Amino acid sequence: MLADPRRSAYTAYSLLNMDLKRRASFAQLKHTVQATIAHGAAISRDQDMRQLGGVFVVGTDGVIRFAHRSAQVDDVPQPRQLIAVV
Repeated sequence: MLADPRRSAYTAYSLLNMDLKRRASFAQLKHTVQATIAHGAAISRDQDMRQLGGVFVVGTDGVIRFAHRSAQVDDVPQPRQLIAVV
């Protein structure tokens, strides 16, 4: 896991922003509101609530062995895919 407050990795890996008009569902919105209430949220110019994540496996040689850029909040690769790569 990588914390990327300046979003340099986010930019370098060409990760996406969620299109709220097309991608957000009521369940996702409800989850976001509940998480914000439970854990709080700091609002600053360097945060983007639309930022989507990704899963990357990078070899010790720096070569990307697996890349998955999430297209929506719940878009994650299957564990078996990651295990096969690792």
